[in-house]
Amino acid sequence: MCYVNNTRKVRQNTRFQALPMDCRQLRMIGLSIVCLGLLVACSSSDDDLANGHAVPNGLEPLTAQQIKTAFTGNSLYSENMNEAGQNANAILYHETSGKIRMRAWGHWGKLTDKGVWDVSDEGDYCAQWSGMLATRGKICFKIYKNDDQVFLIPSNDKGKAKRRTGTLLPGNYLDS
Repeated sequence: MCYVNNTRKVRQNTRFQALPMDCRQLRMIGLSIVCLGLLVACSSSDDDLANGHAVPNGLEPLTAQQIKTAFTGNSLYSENMNEAGQNANAILYHETSGKIRMRAWGHWGKLTDKGVWDVSDEGDYCAQWSGMLATRGKICFKIYKNDDQVFLIPSNDKGKAKRRTGTLLPGNYLDS
């Protein structure tokens, strides 16, 4: 029996394999939404940002043009770990047309999604997913870059997005 409407019972059942298939899918969707926006990562507080734990000291957010140049036609790979030490990975390909495609995998299973990405005049990198992550709405980040490593800090958080880190890769690594 699936306890979808009784979240306490779902949380108490830590044996993921013991859930019926439809419950496993629901749990994977829930975990995916919690763990992914663009990429799965640990959360940070404003104190972390002030102390330089989220972004190396001295880095300034990229401008709108710098983000467009860095992301257009390129991939972003992320390998992150949550507070429980569980891994979550994702690769996103930013098409020149403004479309974005993602494949993610981790302790919760696998996920693919697609949507659109853009950059605001204020320098916010934003993605809006059309598949499983569509319920999150438009998620935006300030982007900091140190060589090929990028730091994505939520700029319209609303509790939906977490701090992310990743590596920029030239070209389309999603389909390779």
